[in-house]
Amino acid sequence: MYTLVKKNVKHSSNTMLELIGYEVKINRKTIVLYDQLLIDLVIKEKLYPEFNKIIKTIIVFMEEDSDPDTAPFLLDELSRVYSTYLNNYENYLSSEAKDEFMKNIHVLSNELKSISRKKRIAKPTVSKGRTR
Repeated sequence: MYTLVKKNVKHSSNTMLELIGYEVKINRKTIVLYDQLLIDLVIKEKLYPEFNKIIKTIIVFMEEDSDPDTAPFLLDELSRVYSTYLNNYENYLSSEAKDEFMKNIHVLSNELKSISRKKRIAKPTVSKGRTR
């Protein structure tokens, strides 16, 4: 808790207040956002278009193509978006937005991993025997 002390028209605090904000550039002006709902909306506007493209390709892959050779490629793309999220946006998002994004990432990666496992299991083994 912070206590404000009034001394001669000025207010002082006995502890240091530190506000963590998210900087956004709009029309060549830098604005710092402190409202968590606005921060979540701005970050989702930046992060989700790329994430939605990958989701669409994964859905098309799972419904139509289903060639297990492209599953590792899609996993790499998903991990690239995840690393972008970790490096740039994780510190600023609220816990609900973090949980939602992480849940989506885990569901997609589990589906892709199961498809790539099916490829390894279904891969026929060639046994070498004696030939004449």
